Amino acid sequence: MIVFLDIDGTLVTYANEIPISAVEAIHLARENGHQVLVNTGRSKTEISGRIWDIGIDGMIGANGGYVEYQGKVIYHENIPTDTVALLREHFIANEVAYYLECNSGLFSSAPVREQSSRCCTGLLATSRSCENHRRLPSDGRFHGSYPGPG
Repeated sequence: MIVFLDIDGTLVTYANEIPISAVEAIHLARENGHQVLVNTGRSKTEISGRIWDIGIDGMIGANGGYVEYQGKVIYHENIPTDTVALLREHFIANEVAYYLECNSGLFSSAPVREQSSRCCTGLLATSRSCENHRRLPSDGRFHGSYPGPG
């Protein structure tokens, strides 16, 4: 049997803590022969190492765009480069704040970074999401997508 767990509000509290009861339940499930995977809208970079350390078997992330099982990538879908470029051009032209996510980080426009820095000052300051929320890379690569100027 496979057990699928959401992260936000299920495995991790909204105070960004993993209750010991959740850890114990996962260990018990695995001791009884069950596999445990997280199923989340988050990208891999948003999954804290603390979750992997519990001993999960894999994840379905990015709303189904990424699947990893026992350390192996089973499926990984990227948005085509030209589609990302068109979307970014539209967002920039219409002054829409945005962020792009991939397994190597969250890459955002300046307005999102400014607002995020205010949000990531309390309990969330230790979350991997905040650590990985950064500028778009300047080398023209974005994990299969085109970042352009950030």
